[in-house]
Amino acid sequence: MKMGASKKVKYWIIAASIAGICTLVLVAGRLLGWWGLFTIRSPSQMPELVPGTMIIGGNLQAATTGRFVLFRVHDEVEQQQAIYLFRCVAQEGDTVQLRSGRCYVNGRMIDDSSKIWLTYELETERPLELLEAYGDRNDQIFPGERLSVPLSPVEAAALRRRLTKFESLKLQDYPLRAETSWLARIDSSASINDCNAFVIPARHLFVLGANRHNARDSRFTGPIHQDSVVGVTYFR
Repeated sequence: MKMGASKKVKYWIIAASIAGICTLVLVAGRLLGWWGLFTIRSPSQMPELVPGTMIIGGNLQAATTGRFVLFRVHDEVEQQQAIYLFRCVAQEGDTVQLRSGRCYVNGRMIDDSSKIWLTYELETERPLELLEAYGDRNDQIFPGERLSVPLSPVEAAALRRRLTKFESLKLQDYPLRAETSWLARIDSSASINDCNAFVIPARHLFVLGANRHNARDSRFTGPIHQDSVVGVTYFR
């Protein structure tokens, strides 16, 4: 009986030690930035990441092209530091260009046409019929003289095939302003969809939102300095 009790105590001590070590590692990892829980709060990464999505990220992996990057910025509205998340599309030395809302890096289009949204203007007298399949994004569809509708290029091509000759679907476009956009300051002809080719400076990353017409990304804030990077996402 004494031997059995002794073994139980030993097992409890081992279990408590393991739990203590795990807790210590988790706490230390959180303080050192190895991991953290983050919540998506804006629609800038739709359709891939919707508001409310929980992600795990940290600084144990490098911020490389194709990864979702977490970085610190000064939020002008809240007047405090905030952490933003965007996908890194280019690094120092890469040549970037935008054409019709798509991103080209070193001459190659890097966008997945099914995983980005561009905003289109739909002119029709039967919006309910045409947009019935997109009811999950009603909060992103805005009425007006022409409906503003976020669609992937794949969805836009499919919708165009359903239109009559009296209807139209056009990619929304507008010029960027130098006072609010970094891209307009280096390219006076830049619009939300198009710009001339430019090179990413040393120790910087260029990030873009998937919801191209509703993302305050590097087109507006400029390339992200590596010193402001908090980490990258691990899981979601």
